Amino acid sequence: MTNEQQYQEALGRAAGGLSLGNYPAIFAGFAQMGIPQSEIKPRENVFTFAAWKALGRHVRKGQHGVKVLTFISTIKEDKETGEKVTRRRPWSTTVFHISQTAPDQPTAQPVAQVEQTVEPISEPNTMPTGFRIEEPLTGQTLGTF
Repeated sequence: MTNEQQYQEALGRAAGGLSLGNYPAIFAGFAQMGIPQSEIKPRENVFTFAAWKALGRHVRKGQHGVKVLTFISTIKEDKETGEKVTRRRPWSTTVFHISQTAPDQPTAQPVAQVEQTVEPISEPNTMPTGFRIEEPLTGQTLGTF
């Protein structure tokens, strides 16, 4: 698989996912970096390194993203039957906000466009509410949304 194919696959996963499980970590992490919550839009302007590459952008040197947990599909052979079985396993990755990226080259065309497959929320720029982020070891509340 070429790099561009990998970038396309990463973009498809990032833009097409339906889980909201990482939203609290994304909002808390980028808010802690000083990015206003109104500018944090997962699946619109928050993507992985590979997804940004597919969009014709790169993460600027020295930028730190937010760690999130996702699941990837793997194919394993069942030892008893010899059958190939697809399984999902957890995978940690890092996402970056568009403000942490720059175009690859001023004249470069992106290799892909983000397509919205989910109907937009009736009120734009709204953020999920009712989340509380706690430090797992100490129980300290890091933020509520």
